[in-house]
Amino acid sequence: MIKLKDRGLLMDIIFAGSSHLGLGGYMSLWKYFDKIYLIKDTPDNILNSKRMQDEVIDDFDSVDVKYIFLCGYIKFIEKERLDKKVYINIHGALLPKYRGMHATFYAIMNGEEKLGITFHIVDQYMDTGDIIAQFSFPYEGQSVHEINNTIDELVYRHSGKVLSDFLSGTITPVPQNEDEATFGAKRNLRDCLIDFTLSNQLLRRFFKALTPDYPYPMLSIRGELYEVLPGYEIIDREYYGPVGRAVFINERGVWIKVQEGFLIVSNIRKYGTENIENLSELIPIGYRFMQLGGADRDDLIELDNVMMRCIQENENFMPDRWKKFIALFYPDAHIRKKYLKYLNIYMEDGTYSNLGICTDATKDSPVYIGKNVSIAPAVCFITESEPNNSRLLSRLPYIKDRLIKAQPIYVDDEVWIGAGAIILPGVRIGKCSVIGAGAVVTDDVEEYSIYAGVPAKKIRKIERER
Repeated sequence: MIKLKDRGLLMDIIFAGSSHLGLGGYMSLWKYFDKIYLIKDTPDNILNSKRMQDEVIDDFDSVDVKYIFLCGYIKFIEKERLDKKVYINIHGALLPKYRGMHATFYAIMNGEEKLGITFHIVDQYMDTGDIIAQFSFPYEGQSVHEINNTIDELVYRHSGKVLSDFLSGTITPVPQNEDEATFGAKRNLRDCLIDFTLSNQLLRRFFKALTPDYPYPMLSIRGELYEVLPGYEIIDREYYGPVGRAVFINERGVWIKVQEGFLIVSNIRKYGTENIENLSELIPIGYRFMQLGGADRDDLIELDNVMMRCIQENENFMPDRWKKFIALFYPDAHIRKKYLKYLNIYMEDGTYSNLGICTDATKDSPVYIGKNVSIAPAVCFITESEPNNSRLLSRLPYIKDRLIKAQPIYVDDEVWIGAGAIILPGVRIGKCSVIGAGAVVTDDVEEYSIYAGVPAKKIRKIERER
């Protein structure tokens, strides 16, 4: 074993890894580097194995060390950092194939006969930098757990020497062949649902690709996700039929029609539990399995993120009527608050409204709401009052002098407004007051008071804190 210092090079290295690949990669460096700097967000199983001479640092730029080794590190490296130092990464596939995430799944689905790892330089696109070294092993139907163990072994066996040889100039990186590049993507529970339109060849690969450490392939049954446990059968019998339906049940299990035959399922397990159930006891013949099932929580969060990005990116082009719709009915109260300005309602910190505010507020007659105000559903703020289409009423003295108004509404801090309350033009609601549900507020409301009724009257004074 020849260390860098024995080659006339005195080099340290920075390390950042994951709990999966990281420990073996870190330990592999011990033979070749006298000092290793560990990023503070490195998992505990690695930090707890830290050598005495190694040091934990806050950031990649905390020390003047040029080379950084990423071993399962999942955060994207910004271009500004890449311009300052050299980042070397381990990717869990034989690049340029299967760039991105979950490379093992995509490699198995595409019938690869070899799996492996790639040491490469990180560039602005993460997985597209020059290749330093690759190590492979044959895929012969191993489980994902067995594959991960083999990858861990390769990382432990080779990381130190590859990094040492690269830093000393023994290895010359080679550019990736872009004509061979393929790409994967992040997967979640929904991606584990069985696609009954796949060919039987792809179905068999799907079941091989989804073994622990991944979840097993899944069925969606009445909105619940169930893993299909070993003991399933895939039968080649191609004919036209109701794909995705339970077409027969016998002692072998439930026969589900797939594109080129049948998938026979017996034992299943609700995801996240240990209780094994028999599928034939849960569904009848004719049951239609949802191709995409019910959306899981991650999907809903991602949908929310997509909608938010769409709103933010198109806000300048969005018609006012859509902005007003968002202000009234968007599920997230924080977003509604942001868009209420398009309805001329302005709220301070800690104040949010429920769905369905009704208002005719204008720029000249807005609604100003203070801090920490609670607004129940369907509260109506009326800042302008007139008989609109009636030419006669608008000329009558009482109507003209008393009922036609255009004045702002002010709601002071810490107010609670009940469901369906109506606040009329020019009203000021005092601090720490309560407006009862369905009340019609025609005059100013005293602070620390409860008002209710039509028209709203003070029914109680609220005792202040002692």
